[in-house]
Amino acid sequence: MKRKILILLAWAVLALGAAGCSRLAEVKDVFTKSQEGSGKKEETEADETELEGEEGEVQKACDAFFEAYTSLDGEEAGKMIHYGDPITFSRLQGALSENIQVEISSVAVDGDDAEVTAEITNIDMAAIIEDLPEDVSSKEEAAEAMVDAISHKDAPTAVFEVTLLFTRVDGQWLIEMTPELSDAVLGGYQSFLNRLLEEMES
Repeated sequence: MKRKILILLAWAVLALGAAGCSRLAEVKDVFTKSQEGSGKKEETEADETELEGEEGEVQKACDAFFEAYTSLDGEEAGKMIHYGDPITFSRLQGALSENIQVEISSVAVDGDDAEVTAEITNIDMAAIIEDLPEDVSSKEEAAEAMVDAISHKDAPTAVFEVTLLFTRVDGQWLIEMTPELSDAVLGGYQSFLNRLLEEMES
């Protein structure tokens, strides 16, 4: 029981840095419903070469967002999020964000909406948390232990297959901070928390 409480304390530390993501929890569902009856989307495979046309614009917007995010430029990254605000990175979230790698598989554009299929490689936060020292007794100690583990050259990683959603607003492609994207950039932290809460309730 003590271990589960410590994990929840550690979750609170990171959750402070991720505030604001949850208010867009319904974006993906809304996007999906809007596609019904709209016909087949034009889809282009995104190989190693740069795409052209609208697909290329979306690809560049995706690259720019992750470049800003992994550089911890919260001001710039916030400008590229639909309904977004500047991001304030906690020390823990910053250490995690710098490890993100993104590989785009395909881009599909339908009017002012677009979907990017991608693989996001990030630190495996479930593995990090499960290996926390048994003597951790506070949020501060938990956060410090996680930062140390994330910064280690042999830190465990995981691959998250995601569908990134973009909306064109005033000619600019903006990314939607969906729960799926939020989970991936946090190393699967939210998924782990959900599983933990389900276990505690059962």
